[in-house]
Amino acid sequence: MSHAAPRETTADDASPNALLARTTAALHAAPVRLVRIDSLTWPDYPRGTGENARHARRLADAESPLPPIVVLRPGLRVVDGVHRVRAARLRGQRSVRARFFDGTEDEAFVFAVHVNTEEGLPLPAADRTSAARRILLTHPQWSDRAVAAISGLSAGTVSRLRRRDAEESEIRRPRVGRDGRTRPLNCAEGRRLAGELLRADPDAPLRRVAAAAGISSATAADVRDRLRRGVDPVPDRDRTGPPGAGRSHLSAVRSTMPEEQRHKSPAELAQILDRLCRDPSLRFSEAGREVLRMLVMCTTVTRDRHRLAEALPEHSLALLVELMDDYASIWRSLDADRGRRGEGLARQTAL
Repeated sequence: MSHAAPRETTADDASPNALLARTTAALHAAPVRLVRIDSLTWPDYPRGTGENARHARRLADAESPLPPIVVLRPGLRVVDGVHRVRAARLRGQRSVRARFFDGTEDEAFVFAVHVNTEEGLPLPAADRTSAARRILLTHPQWSDRAVAAISGLSAGTVSRLRRRDAEESEIRRPRVGRDGRTRPLNCAEGRRLAGELLRADPDAPLRRVAAAAGISSATAADVRDRLRRGVDPVPDRDRTGPPGAGRSHLSAVRSTMPEEQRHKSPAELAQILDRLCRDPSLRFSEAGREVLRMLVMCTTVTRDRHRLAEALPEHSLALLVELMDDYASIWRSLDADRGRRGEGLARQTAL
């Protein structure tokens, strides 16, 4: 049986949209083959947190035929469809339907991340972060928005990952000591990133968090322990520069406050909203009323947060936390932009 060799990518079709469109078209045109399950090999990407047994069981219990999986031809590695393979095994099948992927390893990874973000069971935050970092490494020319669209992160999160990796490339480069052992110079940024991932998904497997943050599993375990105790994930000995270096003033202040003092209680938030609702400048303007309606909805969500959190699946809750965090960052940046505009007007008035 003959098959096409991996296609060489040119400058004209190296964009992410072109790559995904080309890959999707090739797979749709590829014939469906029967492949023995015991001949398949399992990748470590992009779902490093492992398989979801309940999802595989749901697929197995469904009466409809399982869609074809996608297999990277060299090595018969599963690119997309691990849960379908598990479901086929649960049904007692020895073979599965498959389409062969004839691209490169890096192209297969991008495609796998894309389909696992757009379809099926969503990837947890740690997996999406790890995937984005790998794509930034293999495709550094792609924009933050392009990588974000593939990995399911926000463009701001991808930008921060790119900046961190660039700034920490020298710091993270290991050095060999006199005893012959290799040690990193500093893992503060890795600890901070691991802390963010564990805050978004406290039950994320430590191995995957460690891989996404570029630290050891033991360090990731220490970060989780420090978060549970309410202390900074970065010990004093690992910090470089003056206290709070590399962080905003707001982050530095928050990290020194007890957890219960970092956020206002729902009752305090309701009092603030009540003052805003009585502000005529907001009540009698269209923009003001729109903001107030949004804030009233936020109050409802805050009041019922525990009930809503219990009703949401785990992967959706992690996405919601990330989304709300990015929305909050946007509002903080608007406040900073307005402050800078005010300073500019003051300088013009002084002139």
